[in-house]
Amino acid sequence: MKRLSKILLAAAVVLVMTMGLSAKADAAEWSGLAVGDDGQWHYYTDGSVDWGYTGMAWNEYGWWYVTNGSIDFSYTGMASNENGWFYFSNGALDWNYTGMASNDYGWWYITNGVLDWNYTGMAVNQYDWWYFTNGWLDWGYTGMACNENGWFYYRNGHIVWDYTGMACNEYGWWYFTDGYLDMYFNGIGENEYGYWYYRNGRIDFGYSGKANYQKKTYQVTNGAATLIFHSENYDSSIRDTASTDYAE
Repeated sequence: MKRLSKILLAAAVVLVMTMGLSAKADAAEWSGLAVGDDGQWHYYTDGSVDWGYTGMAWNEYGWWYVTNGSIDFSYTGMASNENGWFYFSNGALDWNYTGMASNDYGWWYITNGVLDWNYTGMAVNQYDWWYFTNGWLDWGYTGMACNENGWFYYRNGHIVWDYTGMACNEYGWWYFTDGYLDMYFNGIGENEYGYWYYRNGRIDFGYSGKANYQKKTYQVTNGAATLIFHSENYDSSIRDTASTDYAE
């Protein structure tokens, strides 16, 4: 589908370059795109080529990006008019583009060629994965985020692939290993509030009893853990929390 979209976009560019020769600017009051005597598309203001104009312009073939008075078929990026911000590929407004794009104000999320002010979530470019809030790359965001591949940990708007530890959202407290929510983690997690007992990647607030983890023994009360024995006093009779068959 993306290949077809690119083919259609390329066809539109060729059409504008080859089929617009009849759209020459003859009227003295004409303002807009037209083909000049040189056979190239230019932007006219009051019948004359406006060599100082850079921005968006429309003709019967669609919206185009103009640089210094001429359609710029090499331009790929963002541009705006009174209706909002849009994404251009090879000079043409690309209604099929969805993803990240940047301008002088930062990085933004584009949906079907239009800046999507409603988008909040993850997005990827050639550098890595990032977090967006209301269409803007949110450098202040630290926490969890998900896509079709699972849940991930973010710090300052960027996925943290080497993060191992706890994080929370509206559903509870979770454990991450190498930036990814580890649903197989059984053990003890630690944050600024203390130690916590985890089952299958989530704090088990329903568990009370003893638990071993990394040759240390903890007393657990409603999921909150207290260290009671260090490695030299490790109680091997208590099954380790990392065991997949740990008793309910």
